[in-house]
Amino acid sequence: MAQKTVKDTALRRFTKNPAAMTALIVLALITIACLSAPLWPHFGEKSNLDARWLPPSAQHWLGTDEQGKDYFTRVLDGGRITLFVGFVATLVSMTVGVLVGVCAAYFGRFVDEALMRLVDLLTAVPWMVLVIVARAFFPPGLWTIILIIGALSWMSTARLVRAEALSIKERTFVGYAKYIGEKPAVVIFRHILPGAIGTIIVVSTATVSGAIMTESALGFLGLGVPAPLASWGSLLSTSKGQLATAPHLAIVPGLLIAITVFCVNVIGNGLRSAIMREESR
Repeated sequence: MAQKTVKDTALRRFTKNPAAMTALIVLALITIACLSAPLWPHFGEKSNLDARWLPPSAQHWLGTDEQGKDYFTRVLDGGRITLFVGFVATLVSMTVGVLVGVCAAYFGRFVDEALMRLVDLLTAVPWMVLVIVARAFFPPGLWTIILIIGALSWMSTARLVRAEALSIKERTFVGYAKYIGEKPAVVIFRHILPGAIGTIIVVSTATVSGAIMTESALGFLGLGVPAPLASWGSLLSTSKGQLATAPHLAIVPGLLIAITVFCVNVIGNGLRSAIMREESR
C-alpha cells in the first residue's frame, strides 16, 4: 500500500519545532494577559497617596506603586504599551527598510549608491544621539516614540533585503518581466518582494525584539511614553528606588521584558531554520 506523502512546508517544520512552539505559546499568553488589563478590578483606579508602596496582599497581588495604584494591573497595562510600541514600530521600520532595500537593489547605480550611503551615515551615529535629537523636534507622546523607534531602526533591514533582492533580480522570471515592459512597481511587488518574503519574516522578529528593548531603555531613562501612560521600562525606572524594600517591583517588569525578548528571538530562530530548509530544497 503506497504511503501518502505530505509536503514538508516551512510552516509544518516550524510547528514541529518544540522550542519555537513553546516560545510562541508563552508570548501569546503574555500578550493575552496584557490585553486583558482593563478587565481586572483595580484597573484605572485613581491615585491614593495613603496607599503608597503597600506590600503584596490578597487585594493587591504585587502591592501598590508610588501613586498607590495596584501594581499588578499597572504591569499588565505597561505590557500593553510596550508590546504595542514594539510591534507597531516594527511595522514602520520594516516598511521603510524593505522599500529602501528593494529600491536600491532594483534601480542600482546612483539610487543604490545614495541609499546605501544614507544607511551608512545613520548606522554610524549612536542611536541614543539620534533619539535625543528627534525628541527635541517632536512633542512627547506614544506615537512619537513609535515613529522615532521605527524611523531609526530600519537600516539593517534595508541591507538584508537589498542583498536578497539583488539575488532575485538576476533570476530569469524577473528579467522576462522587465523585457516585456512591466512597470518597476509591478516587478518589485509581484516578482521580487514575494521571493524575499522569507528574509523579511525572519528579519521582522529580530526587529520586534530590538524595538521592545529600545522602548524599555527609553522608558528607563525617562525618554519613553509620558505619564500617565506607563511601560515596562518606565515601571523599572520608578521602582529602582525601592530595590532594598520591594525588589519585586523591578523584578517583575524586568523579567517580563527578558522573557518576551527571549521568546521573540526563539521564534525568529525557528522561522529562520524552517525557511532556510525550505529554500534549500
